[in-house]
Amino acid sequence: MAKRVLVYCPVFLPQQSGYTHAFSGLITNLLQAGFSVDVLTPEQLPVGMDEPLQHHQLTVTRYNPNLNVWAVGLFYRFKKIAQQLVHMYKSKDYHLVLIETGDEPLLLYYLPNYLLQKTAVRFHSTSDTEYLNQSNHKKYKLRKWFWKHLSGGRVKHLCATNAYHLNYAAQQVLHNTTIQSQHIITNTINVQPLETKPQNGVQFFMLGRMDTEGYKQKGFDILLQALPLVAQHMQKSNATITIVGNGNCFDTFKSKIANYPFVKLIPSLTHQQTLNYLQQTDVVLLPSFSEKDFQLKKYTFFSNRSYVNSLTRIVQNIPSVSLIGLRLLL
Repeated sequence: MAKRVLVYCPVFLPQQSGYTHAFSGLITNLLQAGFSVDVLTPEQLPVGMDEPLQHHQLTVTRYNPNLNVWAVGLFYRFKKIAQQLVHMYKSKDYHLVLIETGDEPLLLYYLPNYLLQKTAVRFHSTSDTEYLNQSNHKKYKLRKWFWKHLSGGRVKHLCATNAYHLNYAAQQVLHNTTIQSQHIITNTINVQPLETKPQNGVQFFMLGRMDTEGYKQKGFDILLQALPLVAQHMQKSNATITIVGNGNCFDTFKSKIANYPFVKLIPSLTHQQTLNYLQQTDVVLLPSFSEKDFQLKKYTFFSNRSYVNSLTRIVQNIPSVSLIGLRLLL
Protein backbone atom coordinates (compact mmCIF):
# COMPACT_ATOMS: atom_id res chain seq x y z
CA MET A 1 0.00 0.00 0.00
CA ALA A 2 1.32 3.45 -0.90
CA LYS A 3 2.53 5.62 1.95
CA ARG A 4 0.18 8.53 2.57
CA VAL A 5 1.35 12.14 2.91
CA LEU A 6 -0.88 15.11 3.77
CA VAL A 7 0.51 18.45 2.56
CA TYR A 8 -0.83 21.82 3.68
CA CYS A 9 -0.10 24.54 1.11
CA PRO A 10 -1.01 28.16 2.00
CA VAL A 11 -1.15 28.93 -1.72
CA PHE A 12 -1.50 26.55 -4.63
CA LEU A 13 -2.16 26.25 -8.32
CA PRO A 14 -3.64 27.90 -10.33
CA GLN A 15 -1.84 30.81 -8.64
CA GLN A 16 1.48 31.39 -10.37
CA SER A 17 4.34 32.08 -7.96
CA GLY A 18 7.61 30.63 -6.77
CA TYR A 19 5.80 29.13 -3.79
CA THR A 20 3.10 27.40 -5.82
CA HIS A 21 5.63 25.84 -8.18
CA ALA A 22 7.80 24.74 -5.26
CA PHE A 23 4.79 23.08 -3.64
CA SER A 24 3.53 21.44 -6.83
CA GLY A 25 7.07 20.28 -7.61
CA LEU A 26 7.33 18.47 -4.29
CA ILE A 27 3.91 16.90 -4.74
CA THR A 28 4.69 15.77 -8.29
CA ASN A 29 7.94 14.15 -7.18
CA LEU A 30 6.19 12.28 -4.38
CA LEU A 31 3.49 11.02 -6.74
CA GLN A 32 6.11 9.85 -9.23
CA ALA A 33 7.79 7.92 -6.42
CA GLY A 34 4.58 6.07 -5.56
CA PHE A 35 3.37 8.07 -2.57
CA SER A 36 -0.32 8.87 -2.12
CA VAL A 37 -0.73 12.60 -1.55
CA ASP A 38 -3.61 14.69 -0.22
CA VAL A 39 -3.36 18.48 -0.37
CA LEU A 40 -5.22 20.95 1.83
CA THR A 41 -5.11 24.55 0.64
CA PRO A 42 -7.17 27.73 1.14
CA GLU A 43 -6.50 28.67 -2.50
CA GLN A 44 -9.79 28.60 -4.40
CA LEU A 45 -10.36 27.58 -8.01
CA PRO A 46 -12.08 30.00 -10.39
CA VAL A 47 -15.58 28.89 -11.30
CA GLY A 48 -15.52 26.30 -14.06
CA MET A 49 -11.79 25.53 -13.87
CA ASP A 50 -10.61 21.94 -13.49
CA GLU A 51 -7.90 21.03 -11.02
CA PRO A 52 -4.58 22.06 -12.62
CA LEU A 53 -2.67 19.16 -11.03
CA GLN A 54 -4.32 15.78 -11.44
CA HIS A 55 -3.19 12.25 -10.58
CA HIS A 56 -4.98 9.08 -9.55
CA GLN A 57 -3.19 9.16 -6.17
CA LEU A 58 -3.73 12.88 -5.55
CA THR A 59 -6.67 14.56 -3.84
CA VAL A 60 -6.87 18.35 -3.47
CA THR A 61 -9.17 19.81 -0.80
CA ARG A 62 -9.77 23.56 -1.02
CA TYR A 63 -10.98 25.07 2.23
CA ASN A 64 -10.85 28.78 3.02
CA PRO A 65 -12.68 29.75 6.24
CA ASN A 66 -13.01 33.47 6.83
CA LEU A 67 -14.43 35.65 9.56
CA ASN A 68 -14.29 39.35 8.73
CA VAL A 69 -13.52 40.54 12.24
CA TRP A 70 -10.13 42.13 12.80
CA ALA A 71 -7.75 40.01 14.92
CA VAL A 72 -10.48 37.54 15.92
CA GLY A 73 -10.78 36.47 12.28
CA LEU A 74 -7.10 35.50 12.20
CA PHE A 75 -7.46 33.08 15.11
CA TYR A 76 -10.76 31.76 13.76
CA ARG A 77 -9.21 31.04 10.34
CA PHE A 78 -6.31 28.95 11.61
CA LYS A 79 -8.39 27.13 14.21
CA LYS A 80 -10.78 26.02 11.47
CA ILE A 81 -7.94 24.97 9.14
CA ALA A 82 -6.36 23.02 12.01
CA GLN A 83 -9.69 21.28 12.63
CA GLN A 84 -9.86 20.34 8.94
CA LEU A 85 -6.34 18.89 9.11
CA VAL A 86 -7.34 16.84 12.17
CA HIS A 87 -10.47 15.61 10.39
CA MET A 88 -8.47 14.53 7.34
CA TYR A 89 -5.79 12.88 9.48
CA LYS A 90 -8.32 10.83 11.43
CA SER A 91 -9.94 9.63 8.22
CA LYS A 92 -6.72 8.31 6.63
CA ASP A 93 -4.01 8.15 9.34
CA TYR A 94 -1.21 9.69 7.26
CA HIS A 95 2.40 8.65 7.67
CA LEU A 96 3.47 12.29 7.43
CA VAL A 97 1.82 15.71 7.56
CA LEU A 98 3.89 18.43 5.91
CA ILE A 99 3.15 22.11 6.58
CA GLU A 100 4.60 23.93 3.59
CA THR A 101 5.24 27.30 5.23
CA GLY A 102 6.73 29.06 8.20
CA ASP A 103 4.42 32.00 7.58
CA GLU A 104 1.45 30.62 9.55
CA PRO A 105 2.51 29.91 13.16
CA LEU A 106 -1.04 29.98 14.48
CA LEU A 107 -1.83 26.82 12.53
CA LEU A 108 0.71 24.90 14.64
CA TYR A 109 -0.74 26.40 17.82
CA TYR A 110 -4.10 24.72 17.18
CA LEU A 111 -2.83 21.26 16.14
CA PRO A 112 -3.09 18.56 18.84
CA ASN A 113 0.09 16.97 20.21
CA TYR A 114 -0.56 13.54 18.70
CA LEU A 115 -0.70 15.10 15.23
CA LEU A 116 2.38 17.25 15.82
CA GLN A 117 4.39 14.05 16.34
CA LYS A 118 3.83 13.25 12.67
CA THR A 119 4.04 16.83 11.39
CA ALA A 120 7.03 18.50 9.74
CA VAL A 121 7.16 22.24 9.00
CA ARG A 122 9.20 23.46 6.03
CA PHE A 123 10.58 27.00 6.03
CA HIS A 124 11.17 28.35 2.54
CA SER A 125 12.72 31.78 2.40
CA THR A 126 13.46 35.12 4.00
CA SER A 127 9.76 35.90 4.49
CA ASP A 128 9.49 33.27 7.23
CA THR A 129 13.02 33.74 8.65
CA GLU A 130 15.09 36.95 8.37
CA TYR A 131 12.18 39.30 7.77
CA LEU A 132 10.76 38.40 11.17
CA ASN A 133 13.79 40.05 12.79
CA GLN A 134 14.67 42.68 10.20
CA SER A 135 11.38 44.09 8.94
CA ASN A 136 9.24 46.67 10.72
CA HIS A 137 6.04 45.50 9.03
CA LYS A 138 3.44 44.46 11.58
CA LYS A 139 2.73 41.12 9.88
CA TYR A 140 6.32 40.02 10.48
CA LYS A 141 6.29 41.31 14.05
CA LEU A 142 3.12 39.32 14.71
CA ARG A 143 4.56 36.14 13.24
CA LYS A 144 7.70 36.58 15.31
CA TRP A 145 5.65 36.94 18.50
CA PHE A 146 3.41 33.97 17.66
CA TRP A 147 6.38 31.71 16.99
CA LYS A 148 8.28 32.80 20.10
CA HIS A 149 5.40 32.75 22.57
CA LEU A 150 2.78 30.36 21.16
CA SER A 151 3.96 27.91 18.53
CA GLY A 152 7.76 27.62 18.31
CA GLY A 153 8.08 25.01 21.03
CA ARG A 154 5.42 22.83 19.41
CA VAL A 155 7.44 22.04 16.27
CA LYS A 156 8.78 18.48 16.44
CA HIS A 157 10.23 18.07 12.94
CA LEU A 158 11.77 21.04 11.15
CA CYS A 159 12.63 21.37 7.46
CA ALA A 160 14.01 24.15 5.29
CA THR A 161 15.17 24.55 1.71
CA ASN A 162 18.81 25.10 2.73
CA ALA A 163 21.14 24.79 5.71
CA TYR A 164 21.22 28.51 6.46
CA HIS A 165 17.45 28.84 6.82
CA LEU A 166 17.25 25.55 8.73
CA ASN A 167 19.61 26.88 11.41
CA TYR A 168 18.03 30.34 11.36
CA ALA A 169 14.52 28.97 11.83
CA ALA A 170 15.53 26.73 14.72
CA GLN A 171 17.61 29.29 16.61
CA GLN A 172 16.15 32.70 15.79
CA VAL A 173 12.50 32.04 14.91
CA LEU A 174 11.31 29.01 16.87
CA HIS A 175 13.72 29.34 19.82
CA ASN A 176 13.16 25.61 20.17
CA THR A 177 15.74 23.35 21.83
CA THR A 178 13.54 20.23 21.75
CA ILE A 179 13.21 19.69 17.99
CA GLN A 180 13.34 15.94 17.34
CA SER A 181 14.68 16.06 13.78
CA GLN A 182 15.90 18.59 11.22
CA HIS A 183 16.05 18.11 7.45
CA ILE A 184 16.94 19.99 4.28
CA ILE A 185 14.43 19.58 1.45
CA THR A 186 15.59 21.64 -1.50
CA ASN A 187 13.30 23.00 -4.16
CA THR A 188 13.82 21.22 -7.46
CA ILE A 189 13.04 22.06 -11.04
CA ASN A 190 12.84 19.70 -13.96
CA VAL A 191 15.01 21.29 -16.64
CA GLN A 192 16.68 19.16 -19.26
CA PRO A 193 19.97 20.59 -20.59
CA LEU A 194 19.92 21.50 -24.26
CA GLU A 195 21.80 19.10 -26.52
CA THR A 196 23.03 22.00 -28.61
CA LYS A 197 23.18 25.51 -27.21
CA PRO A 198 22.94 28.53 -29.55
CA GLN A 199 26.37 29.93 -30.32
CA ASN A 200 25.96 33.25 -28.53
CA GLY A 201 28.01 34.96 -25.88
CA VAL A 202 27.79 33.94 -22.25
CA GLN A 203 24.25 34.39 -20.96
CA PHE A 204 23.60 35.42 -17.34
CA PHE A 205 20.23 35.17 -15.64
CA MET A 206 18.89 36.71 -12.41
CA LEU A 207 15.46 36.33 -10.85
CA GLY A 208 14.13 38.17 -7.81
CA ARG A 209 11.44 40.33 -6.27
CA MET A 210 11.77 44.08 -6.66
CA ASP A 211 9.59 45.17 -3.78
CA THR A 212 11.41 47.17 -1.10
CA GLU A 213 12.38 44.15 1.00
CA GLY A 214 13.18 41.85 -1.91
CA TYR A 215 15.25 44.48 -3.72
CA LYS A 216 17.61 44.76 -0.76
CA GLN A 217 17.72 41.08 0.11
CA LYS A 218 18.32 39.89 -3.47
CA GLY A 219 21.29 42.24 -3.87
CA PHE A 220 20.22 44.35 -6.84
CA ASP A 221 22.34 47.24 -5.53
CA ILE A 222 25.36 44.94 -5.48
CA LEU A 223 24.71 44.07 -9.11
CA LEU A 224 24.53 47.77 -10.00
CA GLN A 225 27.94 48.31 -8.43
CA ALA A 226 29.38 45.47 -10.51
CA LEU A 227 28.02 46.59 -13.89
CA PRO A 228 30.50 49.42 -14.60
CA LEU A 229 33.37 47.09 -13.70
CA VAL A 230 32.39 44.50 -16.32
CA ALA A 231 30.62 46.64 -18.93
CA GLN A 232 33.44 46.87 -21.44
CA HIS A 233 34.23 43.17 -21.31
CA MET A 234 30.55 42.20 -21.50
CA GLN A 235 30.04 44.20 -24.67
CA LYS A 236 33.22 42.94 -26.34
CA SER A 237 32.33 39.32 -25.64
CA ASN A 238 28.66 39.72 -26.66
CA ALA A 239 27.53 38.57 -23.21
CA THR A 240 24.06 39.38 -21.89
CA ILE A 241 22.34 39.63 -18.50
CA THR A 242 18.61 38.91 -18.31
CA ILE A 243 16.92 40.05 -15.09
CA VAL A 244 13.35 39.08 -14.19
CA GLY A 245 11.56 40.82 -11.34
CA ASN A 246 8.83 43.27 -10.45
CA GLY A 247 7.75 45.52 -7.62
CA ASN A 248 7.80 49.13 -6.52
CA CYS A 249 11.59 49.39 -7.18
CA PHE A 250 11.28 48.24 -10.80
CA ASP A 251 11.21 51.68 -12.44
CA THR A 252 14.14 52.96 -10.38
CA PHE A 253 16.22 49.93 -11.25
CA LYS A 254 15.25 50.23 -14.92
CA SER A 255 16.52 53.81 -15.04
CA LYS A 256 19.83 52.80 -13.43
CA ILE A 257 20.59 50.13 -16.05
CA ALA A 258 19.61 52.31 -19.02
CA ASN A 259 23.28 52.84 -19.97
CA TYR A 260 24.04 49.12 -20.10
CA PRO A 261 22.62 47.72 -23.37
CA PHE A 262 23.74 44.19 -22.50
CA VAL A 263 21.23 44.10 -19.61
CA LYS A 264 17.66 43.03 -20.40
CA LEU A 265 14.96 43.65 -17.80
CA ILE A 266 11.70 41.66 -17.84
CA PRO A 267 8.87 42.33 -15.32
CA SER A 268 7.55 38.76 -15.22
CA LEU A 269 7.62 35.37 -16.91
CA THR A 270 5.42 32.32 -16.72
CA HIS A 271 6.89 29.30 -14.97
CA GLN A 272 7.56 27.56 -18.28
CA GLN A 273 9.18 30.66 -19.74
CA THR A 274 11.47 30.81 -16.71
CA LEU A 275 12.47 27.19 -17.26
CA ASN A 276 13.15 27.96 -20.92
CA TYR A 277 15.47 30.80 -19.93
CA LEU A 278 17.29 28.52 -17.50
CA GLN A 279 17.89 26.05 -20.32
CA GLN A 280 19.65 28.79 -22.29
CA THR A 281 21.53 30.24 -19.34
CA ASP A 282 25.24 29.73 -18.66
CA VAL A 283 25.41 31.45 -15.27
CA VAL A 284 22.72 32.24 -12.65
CA LEU A 285 23.47 35.41 -10.67
CA LEU A 286 22.72 35.28 -6.92
CA PRO A 287 24.10 38.42 -5.22
CA SER A 288 21.85 37.70 -2.24
CA PHE A 289 22.41 38.92 1.31
CA SER A 290 21.13 35.59 2.69
CA GLU A 291 21.74 31.87 2.18
CA LYS A 292 25.28 32.51 3.44
CA ASP A 293 26.38 28.89 3.62
CA PHE A 294 24.12 27.53 0.89
CA GLN A 295 26.16 25.25 -1.35
CA LEU A 296 25.04 25.25 -4.99
CA LYS A 297 25.06 21.69 -6.26
CA LYS A 298 23.84 20.87 -9.71
CA TYR A 299 22.01 17.72 -8.63
CA THR A 300 20.08 19.73 -6.03
CA PHE A 301 18.34 21.75 -8.73
CA PHE A 302 17.89 19.13 -11.39
CA SER A 303 17.06 15.94 -9.49
CA ASN A 304 13.44 14.89 -9.20
CA ARG A 305 14.37 12.28 -6.59
CA SER A 306 15.98 14.54 -4.00
CA TYR A 307 12.57 15.32 -2.49
CA VAL A 308 11.76 11.67 -2.12
CA ASN A 309 15.05 10.89 -0.39
CA SER A 310 14.57 13.77 2.05
CA LEU A 311 10.93 13.00 2.79
CA THR A 312 11.76 9.35 3.35
CA ARG A 313 14.37 10.29 5.94
CA ILE A 314 11.88 12.57 7.70
CA VAL A 315 9.26 9.86 7.96
CA GLN A 316 11.89 7.41 9.25
CA ASN A 317 12.74 9.83 12.07
CA ILE A 318 9.16 10.01 13.33
CA PRO A 319 9.04 7.29 16.00
CA SER A 320 5.34 6.54 15.80
CA VAL A 321 5.64 5.35 12.19
CA SER A 322 6.70 1.87 11.12
CA LEU A 323 8.45 1.94 7.75
CA ILE A 324 10.08 -1.48 7.57
CA GLY A 325 11.25 -2.18 4.03
CA LEU A 326 10.90 1.39 2.72
CA ARG A 327 13.71 2.04 0.27
CA LEU A 328 15.46 5.28 -0.61
CA LEU A 329 14.48 5.94 -4.21
CA LEU A 330 17.73 7.20 -5.69
